[in-house]
Amino acid sequence: MNDLIIRRNQMFIRVRAFGVAHAVNFPPASLGGQLLAEITAAISTVDAAGTSQASGSGAARRGTSTKRSARAELRDQVEAISRTARGLAVDTPGLEEKFRMPRGNNDQLLLNSARAFASDAVEHEQTFIAHAMPKTFIADLNLAISAFEVAIDEQAAGIGERVGATSAIEDASENGVKAQRKFDVIVRNTFRDNPAALAEWTAASHLERAPKHKTAGTKETQGLPTLTSIRTSRRPARRAACTVAGESTATVTRAPAAARAPSRDASSTSLASSRSWPSPAAAIPSASRMVAQVNPG
Repeated sequence: MNDLIIRRNQMFIRVRAFGVAHAVNFPPASLGGQLLAEITAAISTVDAAGTSQASGSGAARRGTSTKRSARAELRDQVEAISRTARGLAVDTPGLEEKFRMPRGNNDQLLLNSARAFASDAVEHEQTFIAHAMPKTFIADLNLAISAFEVAIDEQAAGIGERVGATSAIEDASENGVKAQRKFDVIVRNTFRDNPAALAEWTAASHLERAPKHKTAGTKETQGLPTLTSIRTSRRPARRAACTVAGESTATVTRAPAAARAPSRDASSTSLASSRSWPSPAAAIPSASRMVAQVNPG
């Protein structure tokens, strides 16, 4: 049941409550009363079909899991027969062709091959058993075939129940919307001189908006000023500040006197852009100019 169906059903429930509260204005024999009955029927259908939809989904998942296990068991048995047949082909040329594994993972092809193996293996049963196949390998294969068929049927039944319930939910929801729209006209005409009742109706018949989902990666701090930090070794603090452009705040820290060696290594600089400007103030655009702090170090 998708979000729109849920929000519609919640609206139907509010409309039904409104009708119950003002039942004297909408007797069952009137058009308004009949429309309310249709809305009530839509609620009941959506609720019942929603239960069937959930049940069908669960059955389909269970069938899928069972089918996966049954397929693996059947394939193991078919592969064992095929592998043994290749060994028997040393004395019986061409036997491996009768027990060739199907290509791909198609369930129907696997079933067809398994049934053929079970039939064709009867003629060579004792030879297979002599080559260490279980004495019941043909019976075991038939059981695996039956189990796989049952699993397929269970999965299909679950999917069918879910699809049928989904269709019933959608139809009932559409019918409810049509009835609500027609009932809206009757309500507004009935209570045209009753602002309080109209306000109550507006709240009841309002379809809630779909919830908005935040885009992944968005931050509420977007657009806030950024901080640029500059640490320099030999460059004077004022000159270092001149390289700041397009940032809101710049913090310039002088290196200790003992660290001012002839080294040309400039420590890490994180800048939006690096340019030379005549003064620290001019380096920061007027729209985002905030402060250029110079720490004497």
